[in-house]
Amino acid sequence: MMVNGVKFNEYSSVVVSAGYDQSLRAWDCRSHSTEPIQVIDTFADSVMSVCLTKTEIIGGSVDGTVRTFDIRIGREISDSLGQPVNCISMSNDGNCILAGCLDSTVRLLDRYVCNI
Repeated sequence: MMVNGVKFNEYSSVVVSAGYDQSLRAWDCRSHSTEPIQVIDTFADSVMSVCLTKTEIIGGSVDGTVRTFDIRIGREISDSLGQPVNCISMSNDGNCILAGCLDSTVRLLDRYVCNI
């Protein structure tokens, strides 16, 4: 599997990868296991980038979506941007996500107002 991006959680105890195989995978660094503790495979194309909060895993995909997964309750929220997403970055306060798209645009997503 080709890995497109990786991110540690804030405690460096979990690492999440974004993959060419259309998935996000989370590993527990303390266990030293080679098996992921969670696999999220609801994307329709390669996942290019990943962001993390204390309770969420956020992935940007070539399928044109930015998907947020609440790992406490198993809920998924999907924002369709209509263009393949190459990279994502979250604001320091966690309120906004920037998405760099393959159509040479940068889109700002307000996470709580649901505006692009």
